[in-house]
Amino acid sequence: VNLGQNVSQVLNFLRPETLTPGEMTQMQQQLSRKSQAEAQLQERSSLLNLQQLLNYTCEVLGLWKVLCDHQFHIITGMLSKDLQNQMKVLTCRDFICNGREVAGALVTALINRYLDDNATTDAISGRLREVCPSIFKVEDAVFSKAHEMLVNARNIQSKQEKEKVLREALQLCMQVSPQLSLQSVCSLFQQARYYRGILDISLSAAQRRDPQGLAIHFYKNGEPPEDQQGLQYYSNRMECYRTVMENLSHLLTVSTSLPQSPSIPRVPGPPPTRDPNLLSQEEARVYFEQMFQLALKSDDELFHVALYDWLTEQHQTERLLDIKSPFLENYLKQCTTAQPDNLASVELMWKFYEKNQNYSAAARILAKLADRHGTDINLQQRLEYLSRAVICVKSSELRITTAGEGEFLHDLEEKMEVARIQLQVLEALMKKSIQLPVIQDAISRLNSDVLDITQLYEDFAEVYDLPECKLSIVHCAGHYDPTLIESLWQNIIDKGKIVEHNI
Repeated sequence: VNLGQNVSQVLNFLRPETLTPGEMTQMQQQLSRKSQAEAQLQERSSLLNLQQLLNYTCEVLGLWKVLCDHQFHIITGMLSKDLQNQMKVLTCRDFICNGREVAGALVTALINRYLDDNATTDAISGRLREVCPSIFKVEDAVFSKAHEMLVNARNIQSKQEKEKVLREALQLCMQVSPQLSLQSVCSLFQQARYYRGILDISLSAAQRRDPQGLAIHFYKNGEPPEDQQGLQYYSNRMECYRTVMENLSHLLTVSTSLPQSPSIPRVPGPPPTRDPNLLSQEEARVYFEQMFQLALKSDDELFHVALYDWLTEQHQTERLLDIKSPFLENYLKQCTTAQPDNLASVELMWKFYEKNQNYSAAARILAKLADRHGTDINLQQRLEYLSRAVICVKSSELRITTAGEGEFLHDLEEKMEVARIQLQVLEALMKKSIQLPVIQDAISRLNSDVLDITQLYEDFAEVYDLPECKLSIVHCAGHYDPTLIESLWQNIIDKGKIVEHNI
């Protein structure tokens, strides 16, 4: 019944001629009140926008007066050429409506003029906050003060006093780090050679950009492409970490660069003095070690991932394996899982286990590497993997306590013995006409896998008439057949006679 009444009401609304005069009047009143309410909202919104425009116009005019009080032509001369050209054609209307970038640049130039004159920025920051608070915000004032402290710290001789000032500047920046340009702040810390500040504020910014830890969840789940939110937070964190890696790269480059030989002076006189702003090799080395050791103390697992990636890219694998961290093993496992065909990642995995005396795990990875199909590993490398695996198993305490380890060792030693015969077959084939396609194919096959003893005999030693290799295979297999052994020796002797005759 209710449904029928509702349908009837809708139909009556759609057909006004069915409404009574009273109902029609009521509907018109409702529409009128609704229109009036909408008009009031629009009017209120317009008035608020007008108020904001007037307030901002007053701020722009107040900023303009402050700039004129500080020699406007000098301030504008500190701007980039593009902004100077833009100001030449900028109308008052455009400056108010679309000139926030220019206004911000003018404020920055004004603050920098104070800093260049070694003057305190407290007074001018207070003045700007008073006349244009929406242009020169709280975080701008805090950053200006931190900038001033960092500039002054360069001239402080006392190490303790300098460290105190730098820490205070860092604390100021940390208060407003979400609103600051991380790149700009870190650039100031770099100029002050306060690399700890770069590390601390970058890690703080990463945490603030991902407070719920969604990025590490995204990483541990294998970086699924459908998780766009996780990818965004992951990218945000990596952007913060990139600043740290860039500074580490710079310090590493300077510390390992070859010293330049002295050039022939162009004019007579004493040699030019060294630029005090440039780091020496020793200074860069010390700063790098300090920053790197502080980085290792972080409990941010995703930062460790970024750091380990950077070490791998810089070919600093030995330094990577020296790290004692609960995050390293998981990182290496993640790398091998994500890229199982990446030989470098698998190599790092077994080296990590060997270095940390997990010999059993190292041996199993080495055994898998020896069995790996493909030409990216040759037979000599496979033999080295097997030999190293045998050493690892013999070094493992599990060999004594676990029967499975003993069997594993026995299998490795047998496989290594066969691999040595395979190498003998390979070397024998290399002495033949290796330009022949059939020989090249055989060599490629011998390098691509560790074969079994039967394959070596039937597919290679027999086919290519290699009696010495046949004899080795028979001995390895423990196959005692006097007739076969005698014929093989006879074949070897006959071949030797032919060679001697040819000589």
